[in-house]
Amino acid sequence: MEATGTVKVLKFDTKTAIQKEAAQASEFGLNAYDAVYYVTTSELNVRAGCSTDDAILGTLYYGEEVQIKGAVTRNGESYGWYKISFGGGEAYVAAGFLSETQPAPATEKVQCEFCDEWFEAGNDYRNHVMAAHPDKIG
Repeated sequence: MEATGTVKVLKFDTKTAIQKEAAQASEFGLNAYDAVYYVTTSELNVRAGCSTDDAILGTLYYGEEVQIKGAVTRNGESYGWYKISFGGGEAYVAAGFLSETQPAPATEKVQCEFCDEWFEAGNDYRNHVMAAHPDKIG
């Protein structure tokens, strides 16, 4: 048998692969603005970061006002999250559950998980929990 060429053995370079991945990593930004939006779902998780993997800091309820600080971007495109003022600091919420216009009054009823009483979704329920069960929240 006659050799007709050479064989080059290639080795996967992990360091180079990691460097390439880091160079292609997403860059997050913020289109800053100041606006008031309203919650359009019965309960909206407020998070420490702009991902459902980030810690939940609290909950907003239907019809509540939210002070928007800006829209989160990823690689210059909308990322679907807002940075908001929350609890004396800043936090994040999913943009799809907020509206610039105030929603109609809630007709949905929610049951208190602590005492089984029923309330209108939104501030009625939230006020009840804060007044009747302060030791159970936070």
